[in-house]
Amino acid sequence: MDKAGLNFAFSCDEIIDEDHIRLDKAVSLYFSNKSDLEELSRSRASRLIKTGLVKVDGEVSKKSSKLVSPSSQIELVIPAEEESYLLPDSTVEFEIIDEKEAFLVINKPAGLVVHPGAGNKSGTLANGLVHYFGKNKVTAGGDFLRPGIVHRLDKETSGLMVISKSDSSFQSLQKQFSPPRTVKRSYLALTRKLPENPESSNVIDAPIARDPNNRLRMAVREDGKPAVTQWTVRRELKKGYLLEVVLETGRTHQIRVHLAAFGAQIVGDRVYGESIGSLPGEVQKITRDFNRQALHAEKLSFLSPSDGGTVSYVAAPDNRMLSLIEAYDK
Repeated sequence: MDKAGLNFAFSCDEIIDEDHIRLDKAVSLYFSNKSDLEELSRSRASRLIKTGLVKVDGEVSKKSSKLVSPSSQIELVIPAEEESYLLPDSTVEFEIIDEKEAFLVINKPAGLVVHPGAGNKSGTLANGLVHYFGKNKVTAGGDFLRPGIVHRLDKETSGLMVISKSDSSFQSLQKQFSPPRTVKRSYLALTRKLPENPESSNVIDAPIARDPNNRLRMAVREDGKPAVTQWTVRRELKKGYLLEVVLETGRTHQIRVHLAAFGAQIVGDRVYGESIGSLPGEVQKITRDFNRQALHAEKLSFLSPSDGGTVSYVAAPDNRMLSLIEAYDK
């Protein structure tokens, strides 16, 4: 193939005796059958396929579900580290809450982007992890642009994240974000109002999809994916409320979209929140100075990939958010 990296080519008759199997399964089986190669999970094989790094009978295939037969010829490239465009960055700071053989739990600071995107290839958590994992000689799992990253937080949201340290732990953790969802996540959100749920409950059950009028936003829409958010009042303030919010699903911007849709916009949210100018005078300046959404991933629990036992973590908001909460109580 015409891309740099580690190149492999094989015939499917080396690995399968069925009439047809999925392409991602065939790629994964090839590596598991080679004692001199590291195993390659189906999830990682799927990412290589979707990136256009796999050919079947000379043609690029981007469908993991494509069926191949024993006569199929497969070529693939696993990109070399220097070709991944994800450089190690020792200046990226994040707090390590706990480290085990299989995973890290970190407290991501507000303002840190989790992984590279368009026009943003450096200075991300992923760049920092490449530096950290390289220094500690571990294989993080995931793909070469998201090493070890099982889930994400928005740039301006702070708080707990779990990071895998191997391909097997990545698979274990990733599965826990699907039903029956053994990952539990709880957030703190500062709002000026309580959600106005027409069902008079503390559960918001409203599907979420891309906003048809603004592709950078999400919105509550009948044709969206199911999304469920639970909320309770942690503390009533003089100028608002500190809510504890629990995610039952994990849609993009879910907490921000759900609270805004029911009239409880998160303080400081520049996308879904109230404009600074519309706020009461006494909170305009403190909200403007805070300059981000007041949302923090406070609690995280999951089943350890090593022994299956439940592990739980708590991280308090940073001092700036704590000061903002106190300012809304004066």
